[in-house]
Amino acid sequence: MKTIILIFSLFIMGCSNDHTPNEEPNIPQELIGKWKIIEVYETDGGSEPQWRDEDTGAIYDYWFKSDGTFLQSDGIYNGTYTIDTSMKLTFTINSPNTVSIEQLTSTQLIIDFLNFEPYKHKYIKVSSESE
Repeated sequence: MKTIILIFSLFIMGCSNDHTPNEEPNIPQELIGKWKIIEVYETDGGSEPQWRDEDTGAIYDYWFKSDGTFLQSDGIYNGTYTIDTSMKLTFTINSPNTVSIEQLTSTQLIIDFLNFEPYKHKYIKVSSESE
């Protein structure tokens, strides 16, 4: 009987009431909202990379929400995203795709696709809507 009481006491002592709620994701407030692509930085394989105008025709290309979800191309695709401390942005629709945030302000976003050749997208914020 003493053994059962001892085991039960150890079990109770091992259970802690110190519950830490889930931490909020590391999402910069400037990222929240709808973004439209305006330029692409790339090379044709033989020339120096350069910025060129881009327009997908969509109202927005990415809508980053404060809960860690996003919509892409006017809501056609949706998924989740995370940002680590080195500003690596990982999108997940069917599988994870990691890019680097090169620049983020309240009105402009540049992401680097981390390819072997330079390939970046520049976006402007078209709305600060979070939901």
